[in-house]
Amino acid sequence: MRHSVVMIRFLCSSLIFLFIQSVAFTEAEASSQRLRFINHAIGYLNTPYRYTGTTAAGMDCSGFVYCTAHESLALQLPRSSPKIASYAKKVKDTEVQPGDLLFFNTAGANISHVGIYLGADLFIHAASEGRRTGVIISSLKERYWHKAYRSAGRITEPEDIFSGSTPLTPLLDRTPENTPLHSNILLE
Repeated sequence: MRHSVVMIRFLCSSLIFLFIQSVAFTEAEASSQRLRFINHAIGYLNTPYRYTGTTAAGMDCSGFVYCTAHESLALQLPRSSPKIASYAKKVKDTEVQPGDLLFFNTAGANISHVGIYLGADLFIHAASEGRRTGVIISSLKERYWHKAYRSAGRITEPEDIFSGSTPLTPLLDRTPENTPLHSNILLE
């Protein structure tokens, strides 16, 4: 009998602990600047590409990142990809979290394109050329983007809710299997 009481108390304590942990995790997600930034960006999917554009009527890659940061984080970024790259804090490829920025060389210049990392091997950006243009989601596994990738940068603080989803796997080696998307990144 005494053993049963101890076991019941242990189970109740364990359930209470798990409940508190899940509530805290939910609160962390609710206050996540990175999730807010990413999900706001996803709201621009299928927006047409327009050079120098910064509205839902059309935007270029830096205009897309500029608008998303301004509207979701009240953050005033520079207005060009190279200047955003200079502004952002450099991040090692093994430490990139969803919501960090990815920088590419697509035009022979050092940095000529920017996108927002979503997780796994995916990023969202405004593409000007290719079979799909405008705000789209692309994979770093696509040969073009894999070859053009140069660096990552951070405009928000790292968040613990992504610590388990970004193991020390180099960015270009990440897959949906080894680095799945966070469940609160709303792709649909």
